[in-house]
Amino acid sequence: MKHKQTQIQKQTISLTLSLQNQIKLLSLNGYSLRKELANLIDKLFEKEEKDKTVRFFREEWLVDNYFKNINNNFDYQKEVPIEKKDLKDHLLEQIVLLSLQDHEYLIAEYLVDSIHEDGRLDPGIDFEDLKSLVLEQFGIRIKKNDIEIILKKIQRLDPVGCGYRNISESLMIQIEDLNLSKLEKIELKDTITNIEKLKVNFNSVKPRIRKTLKELNFSPGYRVGINENLSIKPDILVLKDKNKFRAVLNDSFMSKKLLDKINKRIEESNLPSKEKDKGFLKGLERRQETLLSVTTFLIEKQTNYLNGISKLVPVTLSTISKSLEISESTVSRILNSKYVQLRNKSFLLNSLLEKKVNGRSGGKDVSPSQLKELILKITTSENQEKPLSDEQIRSILKKNFSIEIARRTVCKYRKEALIQSSERRKTCSALT
Repeated sequence: MKHKQTQIQKQTISLTLSLQNQIKLLSLNGYSLRKELANLIDKLFEKEEKDKTVRFFREEWLVDNYFKNINNNFDYQKEVPIEKKDLKDHLLEQIVLLSLQDHEYLIAEYLVDSIHEDGRLDPGIDFEDLKSLVLEQFGIRIKKNDIEIILKKIQRLDPVGCGYRNISESLMIQIEDLNLSKLEKIELKDTITNIEKLKVNFNSVKPRIRKTLKELNFSPGYRVGINENLSIKPDILVLKDKNKFRAVLNDSFMSKKLLDKINKRIEESNLPSKEKDKGFLKGLERRQETLLSVTTFLIEKQTNYLNGISKLVPVTLSTISKSLEISESTVSRILNSKYVQLRNKSFLLNSLLEKKVNGRSGGKDVSPSQLKELILKITTSENQEKPLSDEQIRSILKKNFSIEIARRTVCKYRKEALIQSSERRKTCSALT
């Protein structure tokens, strides 16, 4: 009996810990989540893992770490405008200025077309396919080294470092392009290698070296036409089709393909943390599902705002909780430090929330900004010789807009909108 009770207690503790970990995942921002995922991958996969999906994640995670260490003064609360022209077009414009033979132009165009917008060469590119293409079109047999030579030419175009296979390669190329002595370049390269291997903390690096490293582009492709540092990687993307919006998860770091590989590796492992690791993936799945449903709800509610037609409408934690049938605490956690990218800017997901004015039962919900806008509209069209009192404004709001609020509430928001009292408005009118 005691053995059974002990077993039940252990199971209860295990379930409680699993639940706690899942709750923790809901609150994590994108960077922290990728850190947890990176730790799990390091535990399950060898450092020299050849799988392209795993390698891609590791390279992107390394970029994340560089941003975190080096851009530590970046204001993550600001919207990040993106004014960008196409990277591929920018590179192709420069390629035509190179002294290349016809088959070399084909190689260059193929490589550029395989470069992601951040400047990274697609890890899935197959040089053998490119060799076959050149043979088919020009009857010329080329070697892998011939492709490497063209790639190195591309890597030294503007912005320097594009077409990189890993972030270290890009940074090393950028260092070579700097107007520094040979010894200074060696020192910089050694520092990068040590940071990469976690042998040194960025803050312990010489100030001169830190300054130079901060000037390097850790996603060089993003530097084409951008006015701000695009360090923020959004958790979710909002796509527009005509006047409607659709939310999709940003799976560039957590693709289903990657998660399936991790899950398979966990199932095959005999690690003591096997159940914990499975719980992590389950929690991750829950986080992504909840994030998508909350974002979808918010953009549906704020469609007019996102289209620039109106102010934010009232949406609270309670509103989301009741509509999606999830707890307010869960909603609060999922809204914490999550970024959305729409059109040319990234912003915090919780910026789509808007409180509602406390009104009387049965009245229409209205946000503070909407109410102030209505009061301004009403007072602008009033008879200037007989300005409306707060009570009269209250009556108009009820009759014309179905908004039931107290006179003192009208007074409060009239003052916040910098609209003077009826007596002052009458006096001002008489003077003009």
